[in-house]
Amino acid sequence: MVWQRSHEMVLDVYSLVKDFPKQETYSLVDQLKRAAYSVPANIVEGCIYEGSNSCWWIWNKA
Repeated sequence: MVWQRSHEMVLDVYSLVKDFPKQETYSLVDQLKRAAYSVPANIVEGCIYEGSNSCWWIWNKA
């Protein structure tokens, strides 16, 4: 399932960035976390607002 893969990507990104230097905490790390988190969040939001037909289309395209 696409959402599950995107969630795994979020966990991978969070795991990866914890080893970044502290000076990157409020720039690159935050940007990477927000970008990674937005993928599964957008999938869920699209399914909520557009209904099941849109959700099916998104999963097939991803």
